[in-house]
Amino acid sequence: MKTKLALIAISAVLLVSLVANGYFLTVQSAMEQNRSLKTEVADLQGQLANLTEQANLLQNQKASLETQSADLQSQEASLSNQTKNLQAENACLQSENADLETQLSYVPASQGSPKILTKLGTTDVRSSPAEGHPWSGIIRFYVSGEVWNAGTADAHDCRLHVTLYQVDAVANDTYIDLGTIEASSYVEVNSNIFYSGSPLTNWTIIPEYS
Repeated sequence: MKTKLALIAISAVLLVSLVANGYFLTVQSAMEQNRSLKTEVADLQGQLANLTEQANLLQNQKASLETQSADLQSQEASLSNQTKNLQAENACLQSENADLETQLSYVPASQGSPKILTKLGTTDVRSSPAEGHPWSGIIRFYVSGEVWNAGTADAHDCRLHVTLYQVDAVANDTYIDLGTIEASSYVEVNSNIFYSGSPLTNWTIIPEYS
């Protein structure tokens, strides 16, 4: 009887030990799986952070490219406008040159006489004070361009009679001396005529020669 009870006790102890070992192994396996899952989650979170950073970088690059594209389109439009303006100016200059060539090729009925033609530009220049400097008070009438002799004889003592007007008043009445202009040639004009007072309302430029 005692032997039987001892066997039962030993069997019970062995059963409890087996159950405890099984439970321990189960808990240990669950803990290892938990650590593995945590490691995988951390890796996935790192990958997600990298993908998010790359997405932000691509978004910034896209925004930068869009800005550059807009700038290039603006520059293209500006260059197109400049090209159109230059083409218009070139067409105007070609027309003026054609007119001059036509005038120069004309031979007047009276042989041996000069024929004066002008191609002049004018600007009423009124100085403005530079930053940090006092008002200079210097104003001027600027004349530039060319005076041609399309005739067949030299034009002597050539000059431009310039008269500047401020409404009914004469601001300046003077001459720009050009000297002798040979036949089928021209002289360049770059002259300042100084005056004072209010802006000019009108002016006349009359070529004279002997």
